[in-house]
Amino acid sequence: MLLSPTRIAESTWTVPLVALLLVGMLAALYAVVSNAAEAGQLRRNASATQAAAVKRCDALPGWHLGKVCRQDLDVQASIALAAR
Repeated sequence: MLLSPTRIAESTWTVPLVALLLVGMLAALYAVVSNAAEAGQLRRNASATQAAAVKRCDALPGWHLGKVCRQDLDVQASIALAAR
């Protein structure tokens, strides 16, 4: 049985159900956007930390010390990725 437009408008549950559905969808959208923003911030922080560490390695006296320092950074980064 199909409902006519006037019959749908007369339903007492239509408006509250649609409102509840919209609130739920907005809450889900907010959660997704919040998680994406947080992940982006963590990625930016990690990149800045890595860049600062590379600068410190490059500032070490001697080519060999800088190379060893950067290798240590690479090992630490690979361990951190494996821990995820």
